[in-house]
Amino acid sequence: MHSDWPDLPSELLADIAKRLSSIHDYLCFRGVCSSWRSAATFDNFDNALPRVPWLMYVTGEKKEEEKHVERVANFFDLTNNKTYNITTNFPPSHDKKSYVLSCGGWILCVSEDTGGAVNLTHPVWRVKLDLPCLDTFPEYAHKDRIRFITKMVLSCSPTIKGHLVVMVIWGKKNQLGFSRPGDSSWSVTDTWDGSFSDIIYRNGRLYAVDFRRKVVECDIDGPNPSQIVQVFSFPYLPDLYYSASTAFYLVETSGGLLIVRRGIFDRRTI
Repeated sequence: MHSDWPDLPSELLADIAKRLSSIHDYLCFRGVCSSWRSAATFDNFDNALPRVPWLMYVTGEKKEEEKHVERVANFFDLTNNKTYNITTNFPPSHDKKSYVLSCGGWILCVSEDTGGAVNLTHPVWRVKLDLPCLDTFPEYAHKDRIRFITKMVLSCSPTIKGHLVVMVIWGKKNQLGFSRPGDSSWSVTDTWDGSFSDIIYRNGRLYAVDFRRKVVECDIDGPNPSQIVQVFSFPYLPDLYYSASTAFYLVETSGGLLIVRRGIFDRRTI
C-alpha cells in the first residue's frame, strides 16, 4: 500500500493545519509540498486557538564603516528553545526612538521621528499595513522623550478586511484613540479626567481601566465611537496598600472580564 500524501483532501489538510499550536510546526507543515502549502493559509493559522507565543528581543551590532548600528529582531520559540532571526520582512528601524508593541502575534512598529511613521506587521507572514502617522494626533511633538503610544489592541485579525480597528493608549495623559487602515488620521475619544492603565477589546466594544480604578467603555462601531461611558468602579480596599507604582489590567477569561491589580514593592510584583 502506498499513501499519496500530496493528494490528501484539501479540507482534511486545512483541518490539520488549524490544530497546530506551534508556529514552527505550522511553517514546517507549509514546507512539505505545494498542496500542503495551499491548505496552510494565513487564515487557517490565524484563529482563536491558544498558541505558545514567541518572545521578541532586538540586538544591535555596529558594522565596520557604518555610522548606524544594525538592529536585528530575534524571536525565541518556547516550544523548542530555539531563536530565529527575522530580517526579510521585519527590519527594526535604525531610529533610536523607535519601538514596537504587540497584540495577538501582530507587531505595531512606531518610529518617533519628525512624522512618526506607524505600521502594523507580522514577523512571519509578509503582511504590512500602514497606519496614520503620529503627527495626526493632537499635541504630538517628536521632541518629547516619551513613548507616545504605550498600549495597542486589535479588534480582530488584520486578515479580516474592512473590520480591523487598532486601538491605543496615547500621549502624556494616557488617553484613548483608534484608527483603521486607510484612515488619514487617528481618531481620539472624549477627554477623560484621568490616565488609562490598560485597554481590551471585547464584544464589539473598547474597555479601559484608569489608575483611579474606574472602567469605561467605547462603542467603537456605534454611532458615537468617541464617547466614553463609565461602567464600573473598582472598590477601594483599605486592607490593600496602594502606591504610586500600582497599575490595573483588564483580562478576559472564561467569558468574563477581570481586573488585575498589580503593585510593586521592593522590586517584587504583587
